[in-house]
Amino acid sequence: MELTPRLKQILMIMLREEQALPVKELAVRIGVSKRTVQRELDYIGNSLNPYRLKFETKTGKGVWLSGEKADKE
Repeated sequence: MELTPRLKQILMIMLREEQALPVKELAVRIGVSKRTVQRELDYIGNSLNPYRLKFETKTGKGVWLSGEKADKE
């Protein structure tokens, strides 16, 4: 699966963060609506498996990528 430029931008922000980010904050950082970010995140699925990263989400907490620091780099 090829990642869209916007999704790449979202992932780069998430890779730099140590903790969960609210979707609204991601939207503000890249200058789009919260719904746009949510739609982009819907496409992540298993595309991060080759990188040994996992997309995680929790209501009220936000979204984050879990995995080893070396894999994130």
